Parts: sequence; C-alpha cells; structure tokens
Amino acid sequence: MKTLRKNISSKLTNEKYQPEGGYEPMDPKMEVLNEVAVIKVTPHTMRGKYKIGQNLRPTEKLELAKNIFKRNSKTARNTLKIMGFSVSDDGIKLEKDVEW
Repeated sequence: MKTLRKNISSKLTNEKYQPEGGYEPMDPKMEVLNEVAVIKVTPHTMRGKYKIGQNLRPTEKLELAKNIFKRNSKTARNTLKIMGFSVSDDGIKLEKDVEW
C-alpha cells in the first residue's frame, strides 16, 4: 500500500510541477520507490525570496523567460515581472535586469 501511495504522490507531483510531461512514469515495481519517503507538511506561514535565473547569462535568462511564458501557468506573468520582463503582443522584453 505504501508503494502505491508513493507512486500516486510522485505521479501527481510530476503532473502539477511539470505539466508539459517528459518525465518517466512511476511503476509500483520500481525498486527506487523503496528509497522514497512521502511526508505531508502543512505550513502555518511561508516566507521566501526570489532568485529566478540569478546566475544565468542574459541569453539563458531570456530562454528561461520564454519557457515560463510558454508554460502559461497562473503565476507565469507575475514570475516574469519579478524577473524584470514585460509581456506584450510583441513578445517578452527585459525591461529591468534585476540585481539579486
């Protein structure tokens, strides 16, 4: 039963955070699942800071921004704004190179 839970948890996590696919589906017979632990964490508060693409060259940062835009998640535009990009009909443009 634990292996099945791990399999389902991994599958759902992959689908949520990598909706474009490309990952290998989990199989309950995979030995690697014996080494995986699944825990549930319920946070009371969350804090963090953004460092999206901080060590990337400008061309790599633009490529990352394009991939974020293509993914079109509900947080994509806000993420791009945090990174210093603007989005228009002409595409993505780096407005302000954010210093981390």
